[in-house]
Amino acid sequence: MNKYYSLLPIFLIMVLSGCSSKTSMEYFTKNPESALSVQYTKKRDILHNNEVKAMIFATYLNKISTKYENEKLNSFIVGIHYANVDNNDLIENRFLLTLNEEAPLSLVKLKEDSDFLKNISLKNKWASYYLVHFKNIDDQVKNLNLKLTHPVWGQTIIKFLK
Repeated sequence: MNKYYSLLPIFLIMVLSGCSSKTSMEYFTKNPESALSVQYTKKRDILHNNEVKAMIFATYLNKISTKYENEKLNSFIVGIHYANVDNNDLIENRFLLTLNEEAPLSLVKLKEDSDFLKNISLKNKWASYYLVHFKNIDDQVKNLNLKLTHPVWGQTIIKFLK
């Protein structure tokens, strides 16, 4: 009889969870770009001596909105947060950013209240964010390798499908 009582809570949880009518995508109905930003945002860490030195967040904008579906540019929002460093500036901290070994065409630091950041749902409030444009990569190349390199700490690669 005791084993039947122990199965009762499991049975009730299964029955009650099946009654839910909402799906996860219903929470994004007001802003579908926010839902896509979750799908096309990736995070990597730069480790040096088994210690996290920097956290990098990258969102591939071409897949999120039709306004970024540009044949001439690949656009990203890149965020960076340094561990135990007050200044999160990408350039001042000697980081080199490339896409498939090509330097960016433009790199603009975004303000905290920027419209670009409103649709990005995975953010670190301590990070500095940049809007970065690269020239378009040949259509036959399907992998985009966003690489951040630091002269002392090393590098990390964030891979996206074009």
